[in-house]
Amino acid sequence: MSKKLLYAGSVRPGSELHEKLLEGVSLMADAVGSTLGPRGLNVIIDRAGDIPLVTKDGVTVARNIQLTDPVLQSAVKMMQDVARATVDEAGDGTTTATVLAHAIFSRGLQAVKNGANPIALQRHIEGIAMMASNTIRDMAKPCTPDQLAQVATIATNGNEAFGRLMKETIERVGIEGNITLDDSDRPEVWMEFREGFQLPAGFSDPFFITDRKRNLAVLENPYILITEKQLSQGAGSKAMLHDIGPLLMFCAGLNTAGNSKDREPRPLLVVADDVMPGSDALQTFQLNHSRGILQVCIVRAPGFGEAKRTFLQDLAMATGGEVLRNDSGDMLSQWVLDKKGNFDGSRLGQCSKAVVSNSRTVLVDVPGDAKDPELMKAFAASLREQAAEASDPMAREFLLQRAARLTGSVAVLHVGAPTEAAARTLRDAAEDAVLAVRCAADGGIVAGGGLALLTVAEKMSIGGASLKLGDDKTLVAAWQVMADAMREPMRRIASNAGLDPEEVLDTVRRMNVTEPGTGYNAASGQYEVLMQAGVVDPAKVVRTALEKAASIASLMLTSSCLIYIDPDANKNQPIIQLPQPAASA
Repeated sequence: MSKKLLYAGSVRPGSELHEKLLEGVSLMADAVGSTLGPRGLNVIIDRAGDIPLVTKDGVTVARNIQLTDPVLQSAVKMMQDVARATVDEAGDGTTTATVLAHAIFSRGLQAVKNGANPIALQRHIEGIAMMASNTIRDMAKPCTPDQLAQVATIATNGNEAFGRLMKETIERVGIEGNITLDDSDRPEVWMEFREGFQLPAGFSDPFFITDRKRNLAVLENPYILITEKQLSQGAGSKAMLHDIGPLLMFCAGLNTAGNSKDREPRPLLVVADDVMPGSDALQTFQLNHSRGILQVCIVRAPGFGEAKRTFLQDLAMATGGEVLRNDSGDMLSQWVLDKKGNFDGSRLGQCSKAVVSNSRTVLVDVPGDAKDPELMKAFAASLREQAAEASDPMAREFLLQRAARLTGSVAVLHVGAPTEAAARTLRDAAEDAVLAVRCAADGGIVAGGGLALLTVAEKMSIGGASLKLGDDKTLVAAWQVMADAMREPMRRIASNAGLDPEEVLDTVRRMNVTEPGTGYNAASGQYEVLMQAGVVDPAKVVRTALEKAASIASLMLTSSCLIYIDPDANKNQPIIQLPQPAASA
């Protein structure tokens, strides 16, 4: 496979590398940025063998962009990394991050062309971005339940019904409660509550993901192995498991001889202390999963020491299983067998559905103790009584947390629409809304519509004029680059609404002199105090978008060479023609 080098010369704009990178970044920003704001438009994504996807979800648009030019595609991949990193940390803000990254990169190239040192410029841009992020954090205000509903409404592109539903959901299960999404058999969005349990830990390896689009492992009606042990196979200490064969055969629906199926196979969720990297056990799980023999997902047990042990005990109580303990002397080879050597899964936990992300696991419809359905509630009540009598605040909090997770419920939001394409679009928006609401509750809210970034940019412009920046032209350039780039989201929102961006910015600046907090509400088409109008953004989303955008954009500014695969290298290679078999007489 042939590779080529593309040089940037003396790292100046005008070189082929930087021009091509900017072209790729611009293509990405135009496609993703067209969805920004309530007047942003949908993007149609063609998919082979399936109906086209119509969406305004920034990360979905970004993920599906693929260009034939390898240099342009390299730029796109770096921008996709901005979107991915932003959504991984904040759950939303990918469109804003993409728009900011393009603005920083394009203005940074101009600064380098005017004589700024690229390495120093990178350092200053990242430092200024962090300073601006801290300013946004200080601007944030706590979020009321009504404002959480507004955050959800904005995240779903103005769907007020969904915003009200999210408010009701949060009031029922709490902001950190178990909320999961599912498809609806009706053309509407509705909610139901089920008994559930949440683990603050996700899959141990992305290999087990079943839904690549949402980065989730979804297991329907799984068995749950709960153990304090490290999973291993082959040579190892007595405390390690060294025979997972019977467990896999049982979950796969095979008989004890392994030569026929006598039950329906069911997925396996493993909650263990750890699975040793490179171990035979991990490779066996992965092999069975990849071949479709048995769907598996492994989750590391959360916590340490006694906290981990009690968590596993609570999980076992909720799911109707038992904990395979280090000190019990039991082996996994016997864990699914009765005294007569027949399969018996009574010591495995169960639930109707497990949804596993990279950071949390939600179990839906946990059965509790089959022999005593009220045991879990009674035990939770006793924990609350112990908490009331506890003198140590930490011990009291620990007991209350145990009681809460044993009596928790899962809110299942069923998302439906008149057509499949509309349902997929709404589901993308609903996922963003759940994450955005959690961010708003965690870090507070700021004015939306790009106003928070504009406010910081104006403060930077005033502060930059009064600061003694000395003769450091690169620092001055970085200050100007970031101040102008942070105005870009409001420009894009105004442009998507069909207005002159500079005219909107000038009007907002002028009105903020007499009435601070005034911005352009693209949904109503009015200039008003955005916080009062319900136009808000989670502060964490804005901060994360700015930090990630500054990081990748400034990194591209320092690039001097690109190594890429030449797609034309093998076009003129001779084709080896295999001899045809002789025709039968």
